[in-house]
Amino acid sequence: MVDAEYIRGLVRDAEQAAGGKPALAAQWGISVQYIADVLRGYRDPGKKVLAALGYEKVVLYRKQTSNEPPARG
Repeated sequence: MVDAEYIRGLVRDAEQAAGGKPALAAQWGISVQYIADVLRGYRDPGKKVLAALGYEKVVLYRKQTSNEPPARG
């Protein structure tokens, strides 16, 4: 399992290999702005970005370690 920062690093590597954001956006079928937003951390990597890198999003839940009831929000 990896986190979003790891994926951002892979996107940066892919950007360099492609020759820049416009070329990468064309290869992956997404906008240059979307790539920029992912790299800046404004947006999480979506399905197209993850698929291009050979990853998928997995959501996990775990039990709280404290005995306090969860906060209601």
